[in-house]
Amino acid sequence: MSSNVGSTYQWIVNGANILTGQGTSDILVDWPTSTATVSAFVVETSSDGCIGDTVFAEVFVAEPSTSHITGPTEVCEGEYVELEAFDTKNDGKFLWSNGDTTDVIAFFAKHDTTIYRVAFNENCEHDTTFHNIKVNPTPLVIVSTDAVSDTISFNSYVNFYYDGNSVGTVEWYLNGLWMSSGIQANILFTQPGWNTVRVIASTGDCADTLEHRMYVDDEVKVHIPTAFSPNGDGLNDVWTLDGLGFDKYEVAIYDRWGNVMAKWDDQNPGQWDGTFRGNRVTTGAYQYRVRVWTINNHIKDYSGPITLIR
Repeated sequence: MSSNVGSTYQWIVNGANILTGQGTSDILVDWPTSTATVSAFVVETSSDGCIGDTVFAEVFVAEPSTSHITGPTEVCEGEYVELEAFDTKNDGKFLWSNGDTTDVIAFFAKHDTTIYRVAFNENCEHDTTFHNIKVNPTPLVIVSTDAVSDTISFNSYVNFYYDGNSVGTVEWYLNGLWMSSGIQANILFTQPGWNTVRVIASTGDCADTLEHRMYVDDEVKVHIPTAFSPNGDGLNDVWTLDGLGFDKYEVAIYDRWGNVMAKWDDQNPGQWDGTFRGNRVTTGAYQYRVRVWTINNHIKDYSGPITLIR
């Protein structure tokens, strides 16, 4: 209110708090935060002690409309995004930064974006709410290897390389088991048959997955002597089967007429000492027949000559 030199002013404000200015012609008031009607009274006392009339006023406090935005704050490039707004006053007086006036807006994320929404208030300051969205690049997995082909030998190592776009992490799995992380993985293949290498590249919640299949040939290595000398000197006195990549096998030794000289298998292991029923056989050529079962249960047969030297 207008002031007079030397006058003091006594204020009473019902329903609100006077912060500063009591005794002066201007006061600062902490108004209610919700809609209300506030009564204000002031009495002026002049410098010579005369008390003036009480001045009364009513102040209508309007609750402003404010917006609240809900939705993701971090998404993947190209992801479909929906943002929904809630206003304290649903009177339709609001506007999104893209010009929409609906409660929900949607778009495909392309880059980091700041969306805002303005709630209009007729006699009060407009309320603006901001919503920041970080857009992460979507990983694109590309993988190469140093293997000549997708068929490799049992118990082989293969190097795999991540050749995709820049990402946060790269994880490698073999048949569902975690192997390593990083842009390169050196993986040992010990399971015959088809194996699946899975690589997952991710940045934040954005990820891409690629599977690469490798066939492990259950190759066996069978050592079959072609000659031996059972003469008791401690060198090459017996003929036996040796090798890798198999557990089950059958062995038979025949003479030139097809008679079985010796026979054994993995259940009854054995070797041939150059005898038949306890008697030494003659020097000469004999025939072996070997059957092995690979780890993957494939059958492989071998046959050939044996030279017995005394």
